[in-house]
Amino acid sequence: MTVVSGALVAGMTAAAGNIINDIFDLETDRVNRPARVLPAGILPVRTAWVFYTVLVLTSQTIAFVFIPFDAALIILLVHILLFFYSLKLKSTVLWGNLTVSFLVGLTFLCGGVFSGGGSEVIYPAVTAFFLTFTRELIKDLEDMTGDQASGVVTYPLKYGISKARVLASAGIFLSVFSIPVPVITGAFGTFYLIVSLAFVGIPGVLLAVFLLTFSRKRQFSLASFLLKLMILPALFAVGFDRLSGW
Repeated sequence: MTVVSGALVAGMTAAAGNIINDIFDLETDRVNRPARVLPAGILPVRTAWVFYTVLVLTSQTIAFVFIPFDAALIILLVHILLFFYSLKLKSTVLWGNLTVSFLVGLTFLCGGVFSGGGSEVIYPAVTAFFLTFTRELIKDLEDMTGDQASGVVTYPLKYGISKARVLASAGIFLSVFSIPVPVITGAFGTFYLIVSLAFVGIPGVLLAVFLLTFSRKRQFSLASFLLKLMILPALFAVGFDRLSGW
């Protein structure tokens, strides 16, 4: 019951986060993503607020009733951070990027609480933090036109595309360098190392190098999509390693 409840809460929390982000990002999306539900007028903003409220209240109620109290508190923290990220932090230089990265890292910690795991989950949480930070920075590069039109000051707009690309590449390299650490310390085994290097390490290094030459919106969109895909094998590697002990 705990696992099912945890999965349900996680899904509803993610959905609530997407909705509140779309609500506060409406003007930017009119430029960057005009075909999305809210900017296209398919769904009224008032209705989106209703969906968001229902998801937050329902997910938090389920969390406090059916999952460990520590995990329920983490979910509450996630809801609070997601709201203030969408309201204010997203429009600040780097603070919004760091907030989202921290939230993704929290998912690993929350999963560790669900499964009764120990402090070893901090290692994949750090890797996910760096990958997400990089992806958020690349999304800023992708959305420069809309952000500028909406008055949102992001790192690329303040410091330039070149510096943003270098910082994003550095974030990828940090995530790659963090992969072997839990294996060296004995927290994770061979399977985690093989899968992480194959689907995160090698592609990450290649992407970091090519990213330095990117300049077009579609190139940054591709890089963002690839980084999103890279997080999934990392999650699988952590889960399988815990179950198999290999």
